[in-house]
Amino acid sequence: MEDINFAVANDTEKIIKDFYNSNCENYNLLIEQLRKTSQLCNIYDKILDHSADGLYITDAKANTLKVNKSYENITGFSREMLKNMNVADLIKKGYVNKSGALLVIENNNQPITFEQRINNGKLVLVTCNPMLGDDGKLLMIITNTRDVTELEELKNLSIKNKEFIEKDQIEIENLKKHLLEYPEIIACDKKLLDLLLAIDRLSETNTTVLLLGETGVGKDEFAKYIYRNSNRKHERFIAINCGAIPDNLVESELFGYEKGSFTSADSRGKIGLFEAANHGTVFLDEIADVPLNIQVKLLRALQEKQIVRIGSVNPIKIDVRIIAATNKNLWEMVKKGAFREDLYYRLNVLPINIPPLRNRIDDIIPLTEHFLTELNTKYSYNKKLSVDAKNVLLSYSWPGNIRELKNVIERAVLLNKNNLITASELSILPANDISPLYYNDQIDITEVLCRIEYDLLNKAYEKHNNVRDAAKSLGMALSTYVRKRKQYRKKYGA
Repeated sequence: MEDINFAVANDTEKIIKDFYNSNCENYNLLIEQLRKTSQLCNIYDKILDHSADGLYITDAKANTLKVNKSYENITGFSREMLKNMNVADLIKKGYVNKSGALLVIENNNQPITFEQRINNGKLVLVTCNPMLGDDGKLLMIITNTRDVTELEELKNLSIKNKEFIEKDQIEIENLKKHLLEYPEIIACDKKLLDLLLAIDRLSETNTTVLLLGETGVGKDEFAKYIYRNSNRKHERFIAINCGAIPDNLVESELFGYEKGSFTSADSRGKIGLFEAANHGTVFLDEIADVPLNIQVKLLRALQEKQIVRIGSVNPIKIDVRIIAATNKNLWEMVKKGAFREDLYYRLNVLPINIPPLRNRIDDIIPLTEHFLTELNTKYSYNKKLSVDAKNVLLSYSWPGNIRELKNVIERAVLLNKNNLITASELSILPANDISPLYYNDQIDITEVLCRIEYDLLNKAYEKHNNVRDAAKSLGMALSTYVRKRKQYRKKYGA
């Protein structure tokens, strides 16, 4: 009767006894009762198979009586394989590591719950409950099996994530201590801290780095940070603004020339910046502005580690690390034929995208306080920002990024008549829209005019993204624009 539900079997035996006692008078009734019993058994089987948990039923000696479909799916054991098998055999064959049915028998018919490892790798939660007869003797053991493999995996993943977060937090705290050595880098926002962690890992390599980001995000400071953390930090660091060198002088500035190479050449010749930086680091700012005819020579310097001076045919070996930077989309320039594809791939080994200030909200106030401290020290002031001023700074989009923030703060400090700077005094507008201008006895009019001129130079550059068009828009000669911008940047900082 192992294929018949035990709850119905007792009723069937009673019917059979009644059948014989009535001398076969109730034969038709017996047949009808047996048919109903069979139907009930099928219904009970279907109910068991619809259970999401695996069910395993054994008799009092731990012999298999019945399993449902869920148990087959969870364990991978088929009903045919388990038929008439004692659970002790499952352990012997290595199908399971222990049996709940045997534990119930060994513990005087006490219920038990434990974790069981199946040979298919799954972890299951097993609950075994004994079923006792009216006389208190064990009739069968019903085992409920639930797959908890995914729960275990989630638990392990949670532990790993926690360990990762803790490790990441330790790295960030160490990074913050490290940044104390670099006051020009202000980083409190998680995005920038994560970026700096990545930069720290690659700084010690000699691989070419391409810094990408909008104008004013501080690409030059990141270049210096990479250099100061590299194994070349004791060698020279030469920064070259490719957009500030006139086209006819780019080649001679970068690679040098021999004496007598051209009419205005120095009679002694000239060493180029690449040669001067040998064993050190060259920072090529505004790399997108390098003329096409010079790009092939720049590619040779990167690829073959050698340069040739103008007027010479003898290559000179160089060993420099290249850090390049641009605020332009180089790939779009490649597609338009404005930038060499082979040079693009040579530069784009380790691209680093520096997020704009509007995406680094947590850095705005720390940067502001940093600039305020510098300016208060410089001018012997004690200026502070009001709460409403800070809210305005946090809500502004900062198209000019850190450079614009610094200009706004310095302008507010210079024009503020009290020690508390309010929102209305921030003047987050183009410099030529500032109205009215407030002065007091502490303001140097020459200093104010210089600041406004510097702001105009920067705004022109932010609009045109290159010094040539910026100079033209202001009606200035290129050399004058470059000279003044360099002078002001040296005085006020980038």
